[in-house]
Amino acid sequence: MEHFNQTLFLLLNASAHPPALLLGLARMLAAQAIWLVPLTLVAGWLRGAPATRAVMLRAAAAGLAGLFANQVIGLAWPHPRPFALGLGHTFLAHAADPSFPSDHLTLLWAVAFSLLTHAPTRGVGLFLALLGLPVAWARIYLGVHFPLDMAGAAGVAAASAWGLLRCRRLFEGPVYAWALAAYHRLFAPRLAAVSTRSELQSRRYHPMSKERRLFITVVAALLVAMAATFPALLRHTNIGLEFKGGYEIVYQARPPAPGAAVTHDQLVRAATVLEEIANGQGVSEPLVNVMGADQVRVELAGVKAGDPVIADLQNAKGLPVRLAEKYSETVGGVLGSSDLHATLFAGLIALGAVYGFLVWAYRGKGLIAVLTTTISLWLLLAAFVALHAPLSLSAIVAFVLAIGIASDANIIAYERAREEAGSGHPAHIALHLGARKSFWTVVDANATVLICAVILLLAGLGPIRGFALTTLLCIFFSFAANVLLARWLLHLWYRDDGRSHVFGRLIAPAAAPSHATDFVRLGGTAIAASTLLFLAGAYSVASAPLNLDIEFKAGTALDVQVDQPVTQEAATDLISRSGIDPATVAIGGAGRNMVAARFDDVLDTAQVNSVVAQFRKVYGPSVTFAENTADPAVARTLARQSVLVVLLSLLGTGLFILWRFSWRVALASTASVVSAVLFVMSVFALAHLEIDITFIAAMLIVVAFALNEAVVVFDRIRERLREGAPATAKTVNACIRQVTRRSLFTVLTVVAGAVSLFTFGAEPLQMFSLAIFLGLVWGTFASLFIAPRVWLTLIPPPTPEQWKAA
Repeated sequence: MEHFNQTLFLLLNASAHPPALLLGLARMLAAQAIWLVPLTLVAGWLRGAPATRAVMLRAAAAGLAGLFANQVIGLAWPHPRPFALGLGHTFLAHAADPSFPSDHLTLLWAVAFSLLTHAPTRGVGLFLALLGLPVAWARIYLGVHFPLDMAGAAGVAAASAWGLLRCRRLFEGPVYAWALAAYHRLFAPRLAAVSTRSELQSRRYHPMSKERRLFITVVAALLVAMAATFPALLRHTNIGLEFKGGYEIVYQARPPAPGAAVTHDQLVRAATVLEEIANGQGVSEPLVNVMGADQVRVELAGVKAGDPVIADLQNAKGLPVRLAEKYSETVGGVLGSSDLHATLFAGLIALGAVYGFLVWAYRGKGLIAVLTTTISLWLLLAAFVALHAPLSLSAIVAFVLAIGIASDANIIAYERAREEAGSGHPAHIALHLGARKSFWTVVDANATVLICAVILLLAGLGPIRGFALTTLLCIFFSFAANVLLARWLLHLWYRDDGRSHVFGRLIAPAAAPSHATDFVRLGGTAIAASTLLFLAGAYSVASAPLNLDIEFKAGTALDVQVDQPVTQEAATDLISRSGIDPATVAIGGAGRNMVAARFDDVLDTAQVNSVVAQFRKVYGPSVTFAENTADPAVARTLARQSVLVVLLSLLGTGLFILWRFSWRVALASTASVVSAVLFVMSVFALAHLEIDITFIAAMLIVVAFALNEAVVVFDRIRERLREGAPATAKTVNACIRQVTRRSLFTVLTVVAGAVSLFTFGAEPLQMFSLAIFLGLVWGTFASLFIAPRVWLTLIPPPTPEQWKAA
């Protein structure tokens, strides 16, 4: 794609000596044509009818939203401009800021697309849309943009215009009333007393209440605070070792004398000494942490194997304990940089997908959900900066999944409000009842994720600690923003809304159709089918061991990156020339230029350098590598800890469900969760997919969200039982139908993050994303089919009177 982008740019870019007339026309289009946008908006406001004025407001908001989106994209994926890469010829002075997407085209087309949605302004909108084509050509011709920047601008502009179109009632009503009043007070005081009152009455608008004025003030203050602090937060974010490149060592602490014991104070003092040595050698922000009862972890950003600081640490004097190296890993900076950009890009895709879905499904209320989700992510980033926590690859993954975690609280409340509106309540009552009745459902659902995150954090599994910390913080911030703040904002804006519809349409109670799905009956079939799959997976494990990563078994993993495609046979031959036979060799990367070699034996530095030297003989000095060596004892310990973490998560969440519901619900929910875990394990065993340390984090996410979905189902069943409904299959089926929509919507937001990471994210995250995707899909399926069927099997049969009532 990048090659095509640059080739097309060179075809459209001006020559070294372009015609003066053509150059002048291009400069006029590139720099001056954009002024037609504010002139059009002002003219439409001054001369247009009330409906046209509302469209002008919406168009202006779409343009601003597009520009804001461009800033976020530029921060996450700072694509350089052509002149920064030395490509083509430049004839327009411009700052060397990110080029993708084009701000000029985004603003122009966002306004144009918005005007196209209103018949009286369609002609002007078409003119501006067509004007964008020569403007795009001009900015490419003058050497300040790539063609891909224009395509990105078109996508952002269309998304902004579409999103604001979904909220057009907001601009035709209260926002227009507020803007009209402000206009008359500021620019036409003589007409304010007459024109404002008559126009508001003719349009059935009412002066804005003090609650809505407070809403606008609070939202504006939050947006200003986020916009003002976001660049500073990014500058002070501590990027993890994977992105900077460097060296990581885990030391085993041994007592200074035979018969003595290693104390925690001795480990802390040893960590302090190691940190002072690293600082003295000029290492930027070394991270030295105590791990467990007898280990010290050292992370050195920017350090490579063979650096003198590594020898200084190994020969450190004045340590209260004896340290022996048990684990070391070299992280390549080039690979880390590509991982960072790919993962951030995947996060933006997931963010856009979830935000677009919220606006599409809930319109104006969806915008409030978008705002509160953004606030929770902003607070999450601020917490990372305040805690000086490194933003590792796993932490960024948790940020992406946090988008779904945060928005799920809004979805549960909105879907309950939809049901209340279907019962005949006006909008403000429906929203209030939806928030109140869904509160404990949200609390219970988030508690399951919280328990898993705490267990993962306390377990101290180093490579995924950032994931656990991010998930833990996300729970608190999303509850504060997406539950408490969202509830207050909804109250302020919709307090006096007496309409009979909540999300843009009248909702009537729906009777169960005659062909409705019988979840309970199909639950038995689902249990039988899943059992067969689990047996197939068990047979696969018995016949061939699981494909475990080097972290779970002794040996060395060596990843080599070259600058051209390489075949498996050629890579294996090069490694064998060093006199070392690999256990496995795999080829990956978008350009088939990544060699992943695994060795059953632990390689020392000389052996690793010997293998890399063979590649550099053929592919030159540009070859980079990342080495990961695991001691047998560490691998066994990590494997035991991983199994223990999963079992503790099942136990902890099961006890929580037991406390909140009953032992029957706890047992049924645990059955659905275990089925989700076994489903993922079976698929990985049958397909012989690699299982690494991130797989454990994926399993905990599956455990938490499978229980999350089960809680939603059983919370509705419990509510119906308290209302006097009998515990029959008919009641259970009715309850499942009522919550199916919200179950699908809540899992969809998290699945969007997993799919985006798998498709666009860094290659090391593909198996992690696949495990989450498979687990969430099966966990949702099990919560709807397996868990209710198991629960019905455990409860006493209904009495004849209850059968008659059913």
